[in-house]
Amino acid sequence: EEESIEYKGLVCLDIETRWNSTYLMLDCASKFRKAFSNLESKGGLYVKELRKHGGSPNEYDWNRIEAFLPFLKIFYETTLKLSGCLFVTGNTYVPQIYGVGYVISTYCDNENEYIRSMAHAMKSKYDKYW
Repeated sequence: EEESIEYKGLVCLDIETRWNSTYLMLDCASKFRKAFSNLESKGGLYVKELRKHGGSPNEYDWNRIEAFLPFLKIFYETTLKLSGCLFVTGNTYVPQIYGVGYVISTYCDNENEYIRSMAHAMKSKYDKYW
C-alpha cells in the first residue's frame, strides 16, 4: 500500500522441482520491487533473513531479473500450451518447439553477456536433442 502497487497477486516462492515457478516468482517479485526496497530500508526480520541467503536484491539483481523475464516467459507459455493439451500432436508441438529454438538463437546475439552465454549453452542442448 505504501508504494501504491496496483498488483493484487501474492509473492510466490520458487519450487526447485518446478522450473516454471522461477518465472512466476521473478515476475511477481518484479512487480513488488518498490515494496522490497521499502522493507530493506526499514530493516527488521526481512533483512536479517535475506542476509542468510546473500542479502536483498540490489540494482544489479533487479536489472538481471528484468533482462531474464522475457526469455523465461517464452518457456513458461510454451509449457502451458503443451501441457494443457490432452493429446499433443505434431501440428501442436512442432511450431512450439521450433519457436523455442528460434528464441534461443536470437538470444545468442543478446547484448547482455550473461544471457548470451546462457543462450549459447541452451542452443547446444537444443541442437543436440532437436
